Amino acid sequence: MSKEPQPAREAIEDPLDEIWRDDLLDRRLDAEHLLDFLVKRGRRRAESGKPGSYVLNLDADWGRGKSFFMSRLHEMIEKKSHPTVFVNAWKDDFADDPLTAVMAEFDAYMDAEFPQESNAGTDIRETYNSLKRNFLPAAGLLVKGAARRMASKAVGEGLDEAWSLIASDNSDEQSRGENSSQAEDLEWNAEEYVNAAGQGIGNALGKLIDQTARLEIAEFRASKASLTTFRNSLARFLSALEHNGHKKLPFFVLVDELDRCRPTYAISMLERIKHLFNVPNVVFVLATDTRELAAAIGAVYGPSFSSRLYLQRFFDQSYVLPEPSTERLVEFALEESEVDLRKVHSPLKGQDHVEFMAGFADHYSLTLREIERSIDVLASVTLSWQHPFPIENVAMFPLIVAYVRNLDLKSFWAGGSPVREMLKHPSDKEWQRHQMINGQLGRTEGNVNLVDFMIKVLDRGNQNLRKIQEEMPRVDPFQNRTLVKDIVLRQVFEREERGLNRGSDILTVIASYPKFIKRAGRFVSPGHKVN
Repeated sequence: MSKEPQPAREAIEDPLDEIWRDDLLDRRLDAEHLLDFLVKRGRRRAESGKPGSYVLNLDADWGRGKSFFMSRLHEMIEKKSHPTVFVNAWKDDFADDPLTAVMAEFDAYMDAEFPQESNAGTDIRETYNSLKRNFLPAAGLLVKGAARRMASKAVGEGLDEAWSLIASDNSDEQSRGENSSQAEDLEWNAEEYVNAAGQGIGNALGKLIDQTARLEIAEFRASKASLTTFRNSLARFLSALEHNGHKKLPFFVLVDELDRCRPTYAISMLERIKHLFNVPNVVFVLATDTRELAAAIGAVYGPSFSSRLYLQRFFDQSYVLPEPSTERLVEFALEESEVDLRKVHSPLKGQDHVEFMAGFADHYSLTLREIERSIDVLASVTLSWQHPFPIENVAMFPLIVAYVRNLDLKSFWAGGSPVREMLKHPSDKEWQRHQMINGQLGRTEGNVNLVDFMIKVLDRGNQNLRKIQEEMPRVDPFQNRTLVKDIVLRQVFEREERGLNRGSDILTVIASYPKFIKRAGRFVSPGHKVN
C-alpha cells in the first residue's frame, strides 16, 4: 500500500528573527553572545556560593544604538523564560530615590506574569509581598536623609546645651563674686575662668559625642539587619520564581540611559544596586556611555576625583559594543533621522544613497558624530525642501559636512576656500564608483572620479542655468563613452531646469544650498551643538 503524500513541512521560523527584524547595526550576534555569557556567569556565581549579584556595564558612545540593543536584549531574555525588568533611568530620574523606579518595574512584572485575580502564582505573590514590605525599611536606611537631619538637629541641640552649661557656670561665679571680698575677686583671674569654661565645654561635648556614637552604632546595626532581611526575602522570591513559577534564573535587571541622568541620580542608582540587590542569581546590565558618565561624575566631585576608578568599583565587568561599519552606521542614521530620500538624488548607480554617503565618510575620515550630525542636517533640509526637483546630494552632502566642521560655506566660490581644500584632499585620491545614467539619450555606464565630479558640480552651481547650458557640450552617450562625467554633470542641471516654471537666466538653486544648510542646522538633536 502506497503512503499518502505528506504535506511539505513549513519552515520553522526562529522566534528571535522577529525581535531583530530591524537590526540595522548587526547587533544580534553580540546580544546572543552576551546573553549566553551572562546566564552562565550568573549560574556559576550562584552555584559556587560566591555572594552577591553580577553587574555588567554595557559601554558604547552616544548614538551607537544602546537603547535599541537593550530593548531587544530584554525581549530575548523574556523569550528564554528568564524573569526580567527594564528600567529607563533617564525617564525616571525625576524620582528622589532610584530604588522606587526599580521596584515599580518589579511591580509591573508581577502584575503581568502573576496577576492578583489569578490563583496561579499565589506562593510567588506571598514572597513578593514580603519583599515589598521589607523594601521600605531597607531603602529608607540607605537613603539616610532623615537620619542626617536628625543628626544635624542633635548636634545643634547639644551645642545649645553646652553653651547653657557654660552660661550657668558664669552665673555661679558672678554670684560668688558678689558675696566675697575684693581681694578674693582679684584672685579669680582670667586664666582660671577660661579653664573652667573649657572644662564645661569638654564635659558637655563628651556627653554629646557618646550619645551620637551610640545612635550611630544603633543605626548601623538596624541598617545591617534591614538589608539582610531584604536580601533574604529577595532570595526567597527568586527561589519561588524558579520552583513555583517555572522561570529560569538568573533574574535580569536592565537599566538603560544611566549616563543621561542627573549625576547624583546615577550615583545613587549605582550605590543602591550595590548594597540592596547584592544577591546571587541577580544580573544587572547597565547601559552607559562610560566616558560621558565619568565626566559628569567628575563635574560633581571635582577635576581631581578619579571618576573612572570610582565607576569600576560598581561593575564586575564591562562589555564594549563594537563599532558598526560605516555603511551600517549611515543606514541607521538615515532611519533614525527620517530623511525623506524621495527628495534626494544620488550620483551613484541605482540611487544608492548609503553607498555615496558612507563612501564620502570613509574617504574624508568623518568621525561618527560628524556622520550623525551631517545626516541630521540633511533630514531637516529635506523636511523644508519645496522645489519640484530633487536635492543634488553630490553637492549638498559635501557642503553639509563642511558646515558640521565649521567651515565657511560661501567661501567655496572664493579663492583659497577651506571647503575646496577639504574636497581636494580625500584619504583616497581616486575615489571612483560605477555609474548608471538614465536620461533622454538612453542608458550609459562608466566610472567617474567623484572627487573631481563634486567640485565640478559645485563650481557650476554658482552660475546661471542658461550659461551652463551654453558652455557644456551636448554629448551622445552612444558615440563617446569616455565623457560619462559630462553627461552626468549636464543631467544635474537639466533636472533643475525642467522643474522650474521660469526662465533659466538665474543662478542655480545649488548656489543657495548654504542658506538651506544654515537654516536646517539650527535644529539640533540631543547630543549635538549648533555651529
